[in-house]
Amino acid sequence: MMRHNAAHNMPPRGSSPVGATEQPNVVFVGNLSYFCEESHLYDLFDQYGHVQHVRIVRNDSNTRSLMFGFVTVGSPHEAREMERLLNNHLFMGRRMR
Repeated sequence: MMRHNAAHNMPPRGSSPVGATEQPNVVFVGNLSYFCEESHLYDLFDQYGHVQHVRIVRNDSNTRSLMFGFVTVGSPHEAREMERLLNNHLFMGRRMR
């Protein structure tokens, strides 16, 4: 699964998208719909465990989604389980990765 590159706030090349980050309770979520909001991701992930924070990364100039984000959950165990359950999950017309 994916490790988050904290220095650049971007996932490393060649990694699988939905996955672990350097912070074991943060899940990277890629291939999101342009129309996905933080509340949508929160509602989805909250079905599988305790969600602490959701962030969708956006373009600074027009606030449009860059189609990926991060979900902080209660524990590393919950993060791994959510990765397993939601990788390749069809959400808002797109397969999360």
